[in-house]
Amino acid sequence: MGFRTFFEQTGAILSLRGVSSLFLADNALSLNVSGVGGFTVGGNVNAQTFNLLTQTELTSVANGVGLQDSTITIPANALVIGVTARVTVLPGGTATMDIGVAGATTRYGTGVSTAATTTSTSPGTTNPTIYSAATAIRYTFNANTTNASGRIRTTIH
Repeated sequence: MGFRTFFEQTGAILSLRGVSSLFLADNALSLNVSGVGGFTVGGNVNAQTFNLLTQTELTSVANGVGLQDSTITIPANALVIGVTARVTVLPGGTATMDIGVAGATTRYGTGVSTAATTTSTSPGTTNPTIYSAATAIRYTFNANTTNASGRIRTTIH
């Protein structure tokens, strides 16, 4: 019995916790789940696949800046469905930030608090965006930072 038939006949739910990778396949469909933030669903017919990946980093905020770009970038030709930002350490001297990219600095959030533990999940983002070139996430602060201790966990979906 293929895994698809098993799930259809039993109604089983697949739960993965602490698994670094998993590959399941039958004659018509394959599923590959990696422990590094992604999964691939592929149909064996015509070799078509769907890939969903995330990238995450802890972005360090420099001293005396009004904006900070992430080190990780949106890969060229990627379709982005959202960006999640979680402030882990307040960037000194700031109260709010906008989240976006160069040229569209509020695409993924505007007026987001920079207080520690604040999480922004791209509120108001309605259209996934395709980026033709590798693009960093840009944080634009309401004031220049007063120290270099600020940290923001950045995740691109």
